[in-house]
Amino acid sequence: MKGYLDDLGFPEKLYKGFRANNRLTAFLVCLLIAIICWIFTSLSKSYTGRFTFSIQYYNLPFQKNITNDLPEIVTVELEARGFNLIAYSFRQRIEPVRVDVASLITPANAARNNIVVQTRTILAAEGTGLQPEMTIRQVIPEYITFDFSPKFRKKVPVVAGVQVTYKKQFYAPGRWIVRPDSIEVAGSREAISAVKQVTTEPLQLSQLDRKTIVAVKLKKNLAPGLQMDPEKVWIYFPVEELAEETVEVTVETVNGNGTDLLLLPDRVTVTYQAPLKSIDMINSEEFRVCADVSGIKGSSSDARLELCNMPQGVYKARINHGSVKYLTAR
Repeated sequence: MKGYLDDLGFPEKLYKGFRANNRLTAFLVCLLIAIICWIFTSLSKSYTGRFTFSIQYYNLPFQKNITNDLPEIVTVELEARGFNLIAYSFRQRIEPVRVDVASLITPANAARNNIVVQTRTILAAEGTGLQPEMTIRQVIPEYITFDFSPKFRKKVPVVAGVQVTYKKQFYAPGRWIVRPDSIEVAGSREAISAVKQVTTEPLQLSQLDRKTIVAVKLKKNLAPGLQMDPEKVWIYFPVEELAEETVEVTVETVNGNGTDLLLLPDRVTVTYQAPLKSIDMINSEEFRVCADVSGIKGSSSDARLELCNMPQGVYKARINHGSVKYLTAR
């Protein structure tokens, strides 16, 4: 079709027609200017527009229950120049208006069972982008009412879901410490009566070689309507480095019947581990190794060895011989 029109010289004729008909060209230009002026004049006038915001409530008060249904959206009727309304509709926030409920409770109203808040105040505090030249004509709902009832509270222990391994030559001198070791759970009397404990999120630590403190969140597996405070705990893992020493100890006999016995060998080596910082203070003379000779039946046999005593502060100790031979005197 285009080729056919080109063959007829249509574009050239149209161009020449516009040049020849100056009145038509002037009319179209004036019409365009008039439309632009009309748009600017119209948008300079005041108009009203409706905008909708969703609401999200957070930081609910730990000591109170909210018993009424709260509005999820707010409709605002604004009056402003057309330009401002169009610009605002393009940049209107998508995120919900967030209401910090706990901050609404003050010493003056803390004892009341309901609190009424003007919605305009919430919108202004949240910074919804309203310009000074915009006028709020109407807000639906005009007020938000919070009906409260007291919550029941009780303390429950915290159970740490922890798995820990230690690097070689390191150990835990005691069990890990949870702080706080109990938290408060709040809600209805029936709901909190079923809560016996709370558990941390699973935590795995491998190859520890230094004292460690970790913040761990608590599992949010409570029944609906229940709250806990705080929602995380700190766990302290004590870790000590070990050193190793050996000592020779004379073997003593126990459970004998008074028969003179000759032990072979009569001295054995004990290898022990203790914290590096205190191993020099270990009194190795306090080690006692005993041979149980309660089952003497002949002139020669084996006696099982065991550690009868070891000094305070020793983490682990072993005898390098499992048993000794004994000979009865003739």
